[in-house]
Amino acid sequence: MPAHATHPPHAATPRVLTTVTELAGLLASDAALFPGSWSAWSADPARPAATGHLPG
Repeated sequence: MPAHATHPPHAATPRVLTTVTELAGLLASDAALFPGSWSAWSADPARPAATGHLPG
């Protein structure tokens, strides 16, 4: 381990722990993931979209 390292190489970082927690929450819920990209999802004309200053 390099002299400047404060954690062993296998230590989980906060980002990894956050990602794992979020994935566990998605798997435990009935959340549906869209298989396409955000651009594909938002370009679908069948999806309602708010425009202007007020929603709806």
